[in-house]
Amino acid sequence: MDNYKRIGNRVDLQQNLDQALAWILASVENGRGGSSAYYAPIFGWSKPYPETTGYLISTLIDANNHTNDPHILKIAENLKDWLLTIQNKNGYWSAGLFNNKYDHSIGSVFNTAQIVSGLSDFCLLKSDSEALNGLAAGADWLESGINNQGLWKIGNYKGEFNPSYYSQVAWPLLQAYQVTSNENYKLAAIRCMDTLTKRIRGNHAINDCGFETGAPAFTHTIAYTLRGFLECSRLLGDWSIYAEKIFATLEIFRQKTELSGGALPGDYDETWKSNKSYSCLTGNCQLAICFMIKYEHDKDLRWFNAACKLIEFVATNQRISSYNPNINGAIAGSSPVYGKYMRFRYPNWAVKYFVDALIKREQILNELKK
Repeated sequence: MDNYKRIGNRVDLQQNLDQALAWILASVENGRGGSSAYYAPIFGWSKPYPETTGYLISTLIDANNHTNDPHILKIAENLKDWLLTIQNKNGYWSAGLFNNKYDHSIGSVFNTAQIVSGLSDFCLLKSDSEALNGLAAGADWLESGINNQGLWKIGNYKGEFNPSYYSQVAWPLLQAYQVTSNENYKLAAIRCMDTLTKRIRGNHAINDCGFETGAPAFTHTIAYTLRGFLECSRLLGDWSIYAEKIFATLEIFRQKTELSGGALPGDYDETWKSNKSYSCLTGNCQLAICFMIKYEHDKDLRWFNAACKLIEFVATNQRISSYNPNINGAIAGSSPVYGKYMRFRYPNWAVKYFVDALIKREQILNELKK
């Protein structure tokens, strides 16, 4: 049964947004400083996850602008403060959940970048010298680790493998450049993106979007990759250098979205072979955001229509009135919940991207009404 209301031909998703925001706040209340990475019905709330806590700051800032609720902004500030207390003296943040096994001696390229992203958005919102120093130290560490080939040798998830979703590392470096005007951050981002651009195949798939080289990739990490291309072009003020190179890839996903009614397969390999046994709900939300960015670029309503289908499919999978209050408002990793991605868990980043997509959708609808 649908979890949303229809008003004429328009789908009303306000309840979905309200419940999702409430769940994010619950993840912070149960996160012991940061936001709990996920809720699992069997094991309960996990330890806090610095990486996703970082980019949840951006979501809460947008939510505050949307709802004008100062409490939400205060939560974002608290998350910022917590992240700064666990930052390594060398500027980086480490991988994994923050628990007694958290290894402060090893930096993480991707996790550091996502926290830099959240801190950058916070600094654009208000003057904060501690946040500014933290993001600069994190960006300095990222910039110092990239070589002339646009690759990081240390700080990766697996060995020296640099996945293509590192476009979502280049993007935060450009955000840091936007805040600090440090030209080195911009040059590092360009080196990274120039390398990733070479991975676009003749069939418009992108090599190495997943966690292992040559392996199928979740739509979650594919969408990370595509979003990075779009956002880097936006911040550099030139759609031709990166964004336009993945428009054909986006078009393939748009067509697949229309054919699937918004229930995209959960992963794809580099020949476009897909796994149709489940849908990655996080990836659906992220691709919806990419489609809406494309709509804002060329005002072709087909992109917005496809985005709405992805969002509405996710909304039907959101738990609204469960016997377990800890999953009310949550989004599972997969549909069905036992699917391959984050099996039987409700990750905070799924709800983060659902909220991002809902807010962007509402902004576009308001513009269309004008």
